[in-house]
Amino acid sequence: VQEGTLTKNPVINCKESGSTLRFAIPLALAVAGEATFTGEGRLGERPLNVYKDLLEKQGILWEADVKGLPLHVKGELMPGIYSVPGDISSQFITGLLLALPLLKGDSVLTIEGVLESAPYVDITVDVLKKYGVRITEEEPYRIYRIPGGQTFGNVNAMVEGDWSQAAFYILSGLFGNGVLLKGLDKDSYQGDKRIVFFLRSMGGDIRWTDEGLMAYPSELKGVDMDISHCPDLAPVLALACSVAKGCSRISGAKRLRIKESDRIESVGNTLKALGAKIECLDDGFFIEGSEALNGGKVFSYKDHRIAMMAAVAACVSEEPIVLEGAEAVKKSYPNFWEDYKMLGGIVE
Repeated sequence: VQEGTLTKNPVINCKESGSTLRFAIPLALAVAGEATFTGEGRLGERPLNVYKDLLEKQGILWEADVKGLPLHVKGELMPGIYSVPGDISSQFITGLLLALPLLKGDSVLTIEGVLESAPYVDITVDVLKKYGVRITEEEPYRIYRIPGGQTFGNVNAMVEGDWSQAAFYILSGLFGNGVLLKGLDKDSYQGDKRIVFFLRSMGGDIRWTDEGLMAYPSELKGVDMDISHCPDLAPVLALACSVAKGCSRISGAKRLRIKESDRIESVGNTLKALGAKIECLDDGFFIEGSEALNGGKVFSYKDHRIAMMAAVAACVSEEPIVLEGAEAVKKSYPNFWEDYKMLGGIVE
């Protein structure tokens, strides 16, 4: 960023995106020294104490509304030793990895305990390397050494397909007449690529072809699975388990309670309303599979993943599903309903 080109106290509207907010706070301090963040929905309720504690120790001003947002931060982000717990959102770690190379001095980022959602940190380090930023992982998922005074280089890059969104269509392929997905990277660092592993373990017929990833109609069986490294897969997997033979246990999902909705409760309540036999636990679900769901009326909880889960649930429901709040998909997949209809889904 050229000197003099930044607006004093830029206002950044993060909408409902927790990742945008958590990436931008340290970045804004590194390049502008000040910023005000606003947002919508439940964003103000998403925890930020990791940053608040770190930044206030450096004397950086932290002024937040009682509702969490707007948030105003001001001060100089200093190089040094940063220590964060591993069982919080990896978004805090990504934010620091993006900002610390831009500081004048060297920094060390240490992770306390076991790092959850580790694949997202791998994505961050991989992307930074592509842009010429040097980060040394001294101990895997524990210590990162980050030289200061770095800049981001110019790179021609293609954004790979999103495994989080693809997961819904992979499951719909197992439910219906098969679905071919193009543009996914078989060697991606994205944690949600594990959807293939989980659904295959349930009996899903999923294969790579010359054209892309193909999901064929399959009969699923219940399994136990730990999704601590890919919690966003919970709606897809809970739906899959709801119509699988036998019982399933999904664990490692405690952070779902602070998403766009309390996603353990919203997933559980939605599937119950459709006729699933599902019990919400502290960190996931216990599910007894059924041959099919009933259908019925449900609410999206203004959560994009709940809306998409309900759409795919229609593939295995005896009656239509009436979804209130279907526009929630706009957050991450504005064309979802057009693609859904293209694949044969009926939307009125």
